[in-house]
Amino acid sequence: MVLKGLNEDLTALELNFLNFPKEKMSLLLDTSLNSVTCLKSLGDKVGPKAIKHLMESRFLSQITSLDFSNNEITHVGLRLIKDCKYLSTILSKLNLSDNYVASEGMEIFSKMSILANLKELNLKNNYISSEGMKHFLYSNFLAQLTSLNLESNGIKFEGMRYFSKSNFLNNLQSLNMSKNDISAEGMRVFCECKFLYQLKILHMNNNTIGSEGMKYLSQCKFITKLIELSLVNNNIGTDGMRFLIICKNLNELRDLNISENKIGADGIKCLIECQSLFQLSTLNISDNNIGNDGMYYLSQCRFLALLLNLNLSMNKIGAEGMKFLIECKFLSSITNLFLNTNNIGADGMKYFSQCTHLKSLKSLGLERNNLGAEGLMYLTKSKFLGSLQNLTLSNNKLGVEGMKYLSECTFLSQLKSLTLSGNNIGPEGMKYLCECKFLSSLNSLHLSLNNLGSEGIEYFSQCNYLYRINILHLDKNGIGPEGILLLKKCDYLNQLNELNLNENKIGSEGMEHFIEINFFNNISTLFLCNNSIGDNEMGSNTKNIIPEAMKYVKKCVFYPHLVEGSFIIKI
Repeated sequence: MVLKGLNEDLTALELNFLNFPKEKMSLLLDTSLNSVTCLKSLGDKVGPKAIKHLMESRFLSQITSLDFSNNEITHVGLRLIKDCKYLSTILSKLNLSDNYVASEGMEIFSKMSILANLKELNLKNNYISSEGMKHFLYSNFLAQLTSLNLESNGIKFEGMRYFSKSNFLNNLQSLNMSKNDISAEGMRVFCECKFLYQLKILHMNNNTIGSEGMKYLSQCKFITKLIELSLVNNNIGTDGMRFLIICKNLNELRDLNISENKIGADGIKCLIECQSLFQLSTLNISDNNIGNDGMYYLSQCRFLALLLNLNLSMNKIGAEGMKFLIECKFLSSITNLFLNTNNIGADGMKYFSQCTHLKSLKSLGLERNNLGAEGLMYLTKSKFLGSLQNLTLSNNKLGVEGMKYLSECTFLSQLKSLTLSGNNIGPEGMKYLCECKFLSSLNSLHLSLNNLGSEGIEYFSQCNYLYRINILHLDKNGIGPEGILLLKKCDYLNQLNELNLNENKIGSEGMEHFIEINFFNNISTLFLCNNSIGDNEMGSNTKNIIPEAMKYVKKCVFYPHLVEGSFIIKI
């Protein structure tokens, strides 16, 4: 084993257990890693044996951040960590998500004295259950904890009952209890906890708390400093919104996510009557079926003057709703607006293009809105979108004509990211797109599923405006080996660091051309799945690239840049 690039200033080390033979792990023990304070494993469900030798590494004595996520170390691995003689109480950050530690592991965890100064803890998806919560909350070593993630652990009401009795939550500022099915009763006992007065961030997504759970939250006397609240998919409905508006503990709230809650238009009517949300900067009310009536109520809102980010996706707004949207005075401060999947159509875009409150807008999401070429024409004629940096137009049936209108657009000079996936623009549309002068400012371009073929890549290879691109997605375009041959001409892509070529019928012939491409100086992520390259396709990025493809890519002059961490450890 050869260690490359390690010096006295190295502070972070990532180990891929899958590619790091266990019998050679001991060689790491003798390596000078005195300045390393952050350790992350890149293993994929490798089990507890993979970390056994690592726990004998002396450099662990200075580790302050430890990440063993997604390794299925189970309670056996937890015992190894607990008994490690080198790990110490300077550990402040620990990530054990996706490790199947279960309730048995939590009993071990509760006795780990090295956690005495721990501030951030992630135990997401560990099958802890209510029984595990009982062990967890008997710990005497978690008094310094400020951030805790317990998402997806089957905790339910009984587990919340144990949680509410905890005596180490005095410093807790961030808590994620999503996907635990705690129900309204679980919310009740949670809101009775007297030790949450420092809590600022609360995520309770997917917990079936319903409107009754909202009632308990509105009555809570101990949670008074929230700045971020996420209640996605809790079926709170209009009744729940009525309780939200009487909450007196949301005066400091900046970020509210109540998407997927069936609040409807009446829920929006309740929302605009709330007197404690005047500091909101981010509001997500997507997938709530608010319709154009809901948009009417929203247009009457007078307290969202500080709003910067608004998500209205999947709300059946339609063209009529867009008429009300452009009347919203608070749009003048909005920088990020998402209107995906609302069946806006060309008529809706006609209204939107006339809105005079969009001068601050930087990101606009219009995916799946049946805009057609006509809708894009209206968008490109707007006089108020000059600050736009990110534009998503996927799946809108734009076609060749839409690209023609886009090529004539004059206000997109600041655009950094453009997504046009699934618009069937074809080779001719690609020709028009490559004539867009605003492409010279672009960093990210998504053209997936556009029937480009090798002819479209030929136009792409002749474009003079894409020299700043660092993210390029060309997947599902049937470019074939001919398209790869044409990509060799794209010398202007020397800043590219992410390339997606999935499902392009490249074949082994295409890979022969692929290895001769000379613009891979900075590529760190490469997608080559489903290209009929070899028999054992298994993954979608450079950590799991198909073995047959890897055989070719290894011949590339700049191959060391392609594999994450290869410049640190090479076996």
